[in-house]
Amino acid sequence: MAKHSPVEVGLTFVLHPLNPELVNWGHWAVSGQGGRGHCHSLEGRYRPPPCWNPPDPPVIIDHESAVLIERALVKTPHKHRQALVLWYAYRLSAHGIARKCGVRMGEIDPFMRTALNMVANLVKTGR
Repeated sequence: MAKHSPVEVGLTFVLHPLNPELVNWGHWAVSGQGGRGHCHSLEGRYRPPPCWNPPDPPVIIDHESAVLIERALVKTPHKHRQALVLWYAYRLSAHGIARKCGVRMGEIDPFMRTALNMVANLVKTGR
């Protein structure tokens, strides 16, 4: 089965002007440079042995932009924040997000667009 882009399957929220900043935030959140706590137990300090595949080229992360997005995300309602985190940080599919957030698949695009607009308004107003 061929992989289609989100726009081809009707997910137009990825065309939102804030999308590049949220992609940057997603890289920042999973890179370990985010403000989340870390587990200091033995299991938390485990690092797997290096793999034989060549590493992906490093992604340049704008930390200031990521922190602004993080501050705005904290203020959004739980369902909307969860949907954005699942899409941008965990790279979950739209079907998975719809299932986890309790939204019908046909309503996922307007739901995500609403979440993006909430974050955009919070970033714009500086709250």
